[in-house]
Amino acid sequence: MSKASGFLFFSLLLSLLFGYGTEPSWIFEAVRGRLPEEALQIILNIRAPRVASVFFSGMALSAAGVISQGIFRNTLASPSLIGVDSAAVLGGSLVIFFLPTLLFPISIPVAASLGACLVTAFVVLIQRKRFKSTGDLLLIGFGLTTLLGGLTSLVLNLSTSLPTKSQMLLHWLMGGFSNSGWPEVFYIGGAVLISSLVLFPLCSKLDALALGNDVAQTLGIDIDSLRTIAVLISGLLIGSVTSAAGAVPFVGLVIPHISRIQLGPKHHQLLRRSMINGASFLLLTDLLARTVIGPEELQVGVVTTLIGSPFFLWLLYKRDKPYA
Repeated sequence: MSKASGFLFFSLLLSLLFGYGTEPSWIFEAVRGRLPEEALQIILNIRAPRVASVFFSGMALSAAGVISQGIFRNTLASPSLIGVDSAAVLGGSLVIFFLPTLLFPISIPVAASLGACLVTAFVVLIQRKRFKSTGDLLLIGFGLTTLLGGLTSLVLNLSTSLPTKSQMLLHWLMGGFSNSGWPEVFYIGGAVLISSLVLFPLCSKLDALALGNDVAQTLGIDIDSLRTIAVLISGLLIGSVTSAAGAVPFVGLVIPHISRIQLGPKHHQLLRRSMINGASFLLLTDLLARTVIGPEELQVGVVTTLIGSPFFLWLLYKRDKPYA
């Protein structure tokens, strides 16, 4: 077992056994295989689905980050550059504002996923028909992110006269796993499984693309098709996580960069390590969010932003050349 895998196991154990409503003695009881019935029920029915959702979400966000940085050939790129997460957040926000609470368990995931899929399809279509370069794709994403963020802000502004809706929207926009259940686990886990089956065979092509478009084309790689598949997979991963947890920023930026420092730029190793590190990072972040001010919770998106923003600024400072 590698150190990264061992640390992931340690993070899973901590997340399952620590938190409000659990006792420190449960850790020793778990090691001895004699957990109390009360502890077993809390862990299986409440803690386990949340931890599993966080686990798969960390993998999904990190994998989306690796593929985005590979396609854009920039270690400061993230999945949010093409507006997928903004579209998913807007879809969920519209449901929260317009529909009754009773429909939220089904309608929010559907609307968030639909928003992510529509924007992904739009980006792929316009990129294939009109724009060909990576720079064009970045500009499209910037425009979409700005537009979708403005529409989400409009929905939030309109909800201020409805305190309950406004509070729900704020929680959604800040991201969190407090309402995660087994359906979310299967949804995000399925997206991770499907994406992994597609992404790992593409790693050698991403390695070639890292050497430049000319090198990749010389090796017979269809760059347009590679970029299309990457954008679609990124949309699937980000849409699945956002539909379950709302906005969880910076994981797709921070984790691939840390993994690249550990293992280098080869995408097969980088993707695998990033998924492991991403799961560990989000598990510990979620643990921090639900224990630091217990019994109240911080939203996970707040914690990832507080960690990710300084790290992003540090990356900009440490770069050998200006961002372009």
